[in-house]
Amino acid sequence: MPAPADATVGATPGDTAVDLTLVLRPVDPAALTALPGATTGDTADQRADAVAAVAPVEDARSRARTVLTDAGFTVTDPDTWEVEAHGTAAQAEALFGVDLVGTGDGMHPTAEPTLPQSFGGSVVAVLGLDVRPALAHAAVPAGYGPATLASAYRSSGSATAGAGATVATVQFSGWDRNDLSAYAAATGRKLPALDQIAVDGADPHRGDGYQGETEVALDQQALLAVAPGARQRVYVTPNSFQGSYDAYSRIADDVRTAGITAVSISWGSCETQTPAGARAALDAALSRIVAAGATVFAATGDDGARCPTGPRTTIRDVSYPASSPAVVAVGGTSLSKTKAGWTESGWSNSLGAGGGGTSSAYARPAWQTGTGITGTKRMLPDVAALADPAKGPAVYMSTAHGFVLGGGTSLASPVLAGQLAVALTARGCAVGVGDVHQALYANPTAFRDVVTGSNGTAPATRGWDAATGLGSPKWSALGRLLPTAADCTRPTTTAAAAGAGATAVTSGTRTVPSGTSIHSPNGQYWLDVQADGSLVEWGNGRRLWQSSGRAAGAGLRLGTTGRLAVVAPSGAVLWSTSARTASGGARLTVTDAGDVRVTARDGAVLWHNRAPRCRPARPRGHARPGSVAAGRLRRPTAHHALRRGPGDRLRQPGAVPEVRRWRGGRPSCCCRAATWCSRLRSARRGGPPARPSAGGAGMVLRMQSDGNLVLRKGTTVVWASRTRG
Repeated sequence: MPAPADATVGATPGDTAVDLTLVLRPVDPAALTALPGATTGDTADQRADAVAAVAPVEDARSRARTVLTDAGFTVTDPDTWEVEAHGTAAQAEALFGVDLVGTGDGMHPTAEPTLPQSFGGSVVAVLGLDVRPALAHAAVPAGYGPATLASAYRSSGSATAGAGATVATVQFSGWDRNDLSAYAAATGRKLPALDQIAVDGADPHRGDGYQGETEVALDQQALLAVAPGARQRVYVTPNSFQGSYDAYSRIADDVRTAGITAVSISWGSCETQTPAGARAALDAALSRIVAAGATVFAATGDDGARCPTGPRTTIRDVSYPASSPAVVAVGGTSLSKTKAGWTESGWSNSLGAGGGGTSSAYARPAWQTGTGITGTKRMLPDVAALADPAKGPAVYMSTAHGFVLGGGTSLASPVLAGQLAVALTARGCAVGVGDVHQALYANPTAFRDVVTGSNGTAPATRGWDAATGLGSPKWSALGRLLPTAADCTRPTTTAAAAGAGATAVTSGTRTVPSGTSIHSPNGQYWLDVQADGSLVEWGNGRRLWQSSGRAAGAGLRLGTTGRLAVVAPSGAVLWSTSARTASGGARLTVTDAGDVRVTARDGAVLWHNRAPRCRPARPRGHARPGSVAAGRLRRPTAHHALRRGPGDRLRQPGAVPEVRRWRGGRPSCCCRAATWCSRLRSARRGGPPARPSAGGAGMVLRMQSDGNLVLRKGTTVVWASRTRG
């Protein structure tokens, strides 16, 4: 669990600014809890009507606004399900009967807040008084590739698997999107369409200081490995219960408009350490997500039957939100290939163990039945997948200057979320189906029943067990048994419907929503439609260019005349270009050199930003498709090694060049390391480019610990960089 960076003791100064989220009580809380199962098979309109029927009434919002205003707060955003307000610590202490201590991200109440009677029962919880980091990620830094994962779980291995679906993740840290670019290049995958939604002012580009960026990179790379055709949607939010709720609530609102099929959550808190009020609010938001049509997967943690409460402390507990009945709880396995095929065992070794156990907060749902199910409480996990870091996939991390080994149940969760999306699209419909628990427990033969290993406490046995749940899915069988969406019509409000693909926006009449991104073909440069209404180009770890004007919720329009404009929700134009075309259409793209440009259908460049400050990137280890295929990654003592097969290995410690494999022609190296950049040449300095008689077969490029990059064929040195460092 990340520790606060600021003081957690001493009275909070009374003039400290606080931003609160008051979660409103549904008309019928029990009905909302039941909606995920009750809406299975409904159309999108029926789902929306069912959620609206239990939404808080206007009287609840009005009462909350009045109480907050009378207490001195400024109501900033009254919404259907919550009311947001800004005030001071002193005002909060007076209204909610608490003493606040600490500063910055260490501020918290010394006791649970009391909801005043003046709210009349209209408020479920107040979030924002405790801003300490509340969730820990379940990633541990081995390595199977995309083809392996598809084969092991009988999922599609197509390069377009998942096309039409959108998979969202919830993150409590920013990251470097170029890590995904490097992974895509190294595995031969096409970089997907990826949107980033900043919640509550979180910075999607800044890590949390506790290796949270590792979690984000692992999640998104895992999704690319198993669902390469799916659109990715990353919600980045502050690490607090308030941040969790606001992200979940935003996703619930976006399921229909953004076409979200599945959601993966790899972060969690101990169930008993999650305040009851916060849990009630979060449960309501999760139920809304599922009722709207998306399936939510959550990691059960990497500490077996225990849950971490600090860097070195744990308690016997299960992880939340995995324990929520609205969520598919995902445990961990260790995956191995034998002559007879794939086998799995419960994951428990020196690197961690799959989470599992019995909830103390939730009754056992009616759908949780079958061999191994006992007692009256919710049991988890529901299902399991590869989590053992010793067998996990290669994950590219710029902070590690290369590939590292990935694992944990936070690998298993996005793997299954992505494969669910693939299974649904394989049936010809990318629309989400919401709750799938009934289908899972009613069809145990659609799973590989894991009967060996344990999670350190509970053994894997026949039927359901606390180590691996029902086992791991066999998607070729399970996919046919999942619920069916009543209406497969894709919404017209998505970024894709507005003409935004992975690398371009095509002209049209619809508005591209905020959060949408496009990238250069090589994945080095990104153009974002940010939540604050600005159009921003990012590259090489920094902001390169930004449009003028701001308005929350603004979108992007590219007309058929070629005019590019950022438009506020009110219709006001915040920024635009002036050039026009009569060619009948235009495209917005980002070139591999970092130039953002609008090009007419006839090829004329109508506008461009002239690639501002686009200089070579910092060291990365990414290779062009074909240079390193999806294979195994091992981590020797001094360096990392990405292995494709006999004679194909790339070792990467420290600063690493971008290596481009030659195919019997001229070899070249486009190096991003600041110390050296050159075309590969023969061992004779200054000689012509080497032309190995065997092409790339049997060639090994190795970065030695002294900084010298050496190309060998067998024991013969073909070429060396002669660098040191």
